[in-house]
Amino acid sequence: MPSQLDSARIDQLVEHYRPNKWSIVQKKSHAKGGDGSCSYPRRTIYVPPVVDDYSFFVYLHEVAHATNRTDKPGHQDEYLAERWAMSEFRNIGVRVTREILRQAKHNVLGHVIRDRKKNIAIDPAVWKWVDPNAPTRDKARYRRRIA
Repeated sequence: MPSQLDSARIDQLVEHYRPNKWSIVQKKSHAKGGDGSCSYPRRTIYVPPVVDDYSFFVYLHEVAHATNRTDKPGHQDEYLAERWAMSEFRNIGVRVTREILRQAKHNVLGHVIRDRKKNIAIDPAVWKWVDPNAPTRDKARYRRRIA
């Protein structure tokens, strides 16, 4: 699917959303499918080259981490970052595609699974967002499925 944003607009938005006193490193080694990270000690956001809607979404997700550092469990932190990035996408008039939504849910599910292995209670709102049929129908069945 072609990008909804042209390169000039992407460059403008990257600068607009850059957190104050943070640097952005666009690493070619980062592949599509996520691969963003945020280093608080270095005040640096690492993302794949921001060249299309998806890579700009990854960038916004990492900006959310940089600007909204929390002490919440990983699954909640990732959920909040994904939701904020989606909200900002819509605010600038860009449609959140099914692929972006699928990748976002997959990312949060990975953190749900990691937190479950650490015996961290999973927020029902996050669980429901990842899989609408999850906690309300049969919690035991769902727990077995993602364990």
